[in-house]
Amino acid sequence: MDRKVDEGNEFDETPPNMRLKSMDPDVTVVVGGKEFYHYKLLLCLGCPFIDTMLSTRNNMKESRENRIEFPDKDPDEWETVYKYLDPTRSDAEKDANFRFGLCNNEDTKGEFNVTLRLLSWFDYLGMETLVQRYDKMLANCLVDLDLPAYAPSYESWCKYKHLPFPAFQECRKHQIKHFFLYLSFILSRQKRDSTRRMLVDNMKQYLLDGDVGRAFWQFLVANLNFPHNMLQDNDRATIVTSPLFIDLLEMLGKGMRTPKPFKEFYTIKK
Repeated sequence: MDRKVDEGNEFDETPPNMRLKSMDPDVTVVVGGKEFYHYKLLLCLGCPFIDTMLSTRNNMKESRENRIEFPDKDPDEWETVYKYLDPTRSDAEKDANFRFGLCNNEDTKGEFNVTLRLLSWFDYLGMETLVQRYDKMLANCLVDLDLPAYAPSYESWCKYKHLPFPAFQECRKHQIKHFFLYLSFILSRQKRDSTRRMLVDNMKQYLLDGDVGRAFWQFLVANLNFPHNMLQDNDRATIVTSPLFIDLLEMLGKGMRTPKPFKEFYTIKK
């Protein structure tokens, strides 16, 4: 594949990295079928995982062909990922770029799917330092968001709940607990409608989830005064799936004051 370069332009038309006038890119990275042309030295300095792939000592296919393929990845994401692998960029630049991405995330209501996909790339490439730094930054952003009480959709939770981002995961769990209280509060003061029922259904899914359901249930039991013998006579699944569950949430909300803002409800450990 020919790579045409404008003599008066310091950028190659295809790759996202700056072109050196003294040499041509010497490694091809194929992401989702799209080719990017990079400098092997920069990629290897920026990512030990890629350095291993391209090492002549290992005699891997990638090192023999100077070609790396990520067939199941998104090429648009690679252009962003490369900014963090590029060793010519400072940590301050990378941090500023990440914060900008948080503030301009294309998803709504704090879902952060775009940012989570970026973190998933770092994890996939073994960039543990970046995973730890930006996991914490993402969690702090969730705490500081000026949003009403909000729990991520259960579908979003299932998609990302097993990712190895401890600060983010811990923050999301407390975000969901906070929403349990908030939803109970508004249910006790507003008429029931389809939106409220949808939110209750979302909560039920969390309570029945195999990974976090027990912890969320214990939180709810600690905050809700269940009718006499209900807990002894019924298991969690029976109570949660009962049509009366929404009545229990309304009972919880009746004696509550407006829940604290999330940043007061949960503080990230230093």
